[in-house]
Amino acid sequence: MTSNKKSKNIWLNSQIQIEDGLTSFQDSLYLVLSNRKRCNVLLSKRELSEEDMVDIYISLHLVLEISLNALHRQIIAKQITKPIDRLDVIRNIDNIGFIEKTTLFIYNSSFDFGGKEEESAIHHKIISKLKVFAGVRNKLLHGHSIGSFAVGDSPRRNTEAKKALELNKLREQVKLFVDINKGMQFFLNHLAIKDWSKKYIEDLKKQYLTYDFIPNSFLNEIQQ
Repeated sequence: MTSNKKSKNIWLNSQIQIEDGLTSFQDSLYLVLSNRKRCNVLLSKRELSEEDMVDIYISLHLVLEISLNALHRQIIAKQITKPIDRLDVIRNIDNIGFIEKTTLFIYNSSFDFGGKEEESAIHHKIISKLKVFAGVRNKLLHGHSIGSFAVGDSPRRNTEAKKALELNKLREQVKLFVDINKGMQFFLNHLAIKDWSKKYIEDLKKQYLTYDFIPNSFLNEIQQ
């Protein structure tokens, strides 16, 4: 059964300025919104099973990767003024990994830190944090063993993927997620692009760099 009825709140409508006028651009947010909701429901539980943690790791990664990819599409497409086919631009941007895009954004963009250079150095660390963050998801989805073993009377040992299914490891992953989003918010706030309105920057942060779906009770745990 199919339906032509449009779903609400899963599309981002934006206007991209080009030389001959405005071009409309729609981007689906379904995977981001659905996985934010999934994370919220699971992280609100009093007790988490190992299966819950697997689901959280995967959903949290989907939220971050899809959000950053969409954010970079917006940033890059908005700055292009040459008469290039927009679908070609999007296709080429999508062929670059989200960690690589974020690294290039931080290194190649013009910023005005306004005396906050020391803070920028702290947020620069999100490049390495992204790689650590992606490591857990890669192990889970690439079929690494989630198990433990013992030889004779030796203590039982867990595989790396199995070790991730502990509450303290999950807290570390959620903290990485928050730190990465805070870092990207900082860099967006200090982009040296005069013709971008404050509202446009705020809309980008709200759409792609939010972590307000994480329950406050869990946020309090990782901030202690």
